[in-house]
Amino acid sequence: MPVFDDHRHSIVDWVERIQEGGVRKVIPSITAVCHELRRVRNSTRHERLAEFLEHAVLAMRNDQPEGARCILLTALATFGWPSYLAG
Repeated sequence: MPVFDDHRHSIVDWVERIQEGGVRKVIPSITAVCHELRRVRNSTRHERLAEFLEHAVLAMRNDQPEGARCILLTALATFGWPSYLAG
């Protein structure tokens, strides 16, 4: 069974950078993690997180940073990862 890594810290970092206006800087990082997640087979958790990340990147590319931020925060909540951002 594939190990599902805790990506909470990366997601929190991406949300912070988006809030600071660094949208274009986080896209490569998110895309790289998404590719890693897509390589894992037979893991619904990996697939779902990759989908969240793909949608966040799509939102950023369509000049919707707030939408990307909401998608990433939803991913945190969906996987039960606590964060000070969710409060």
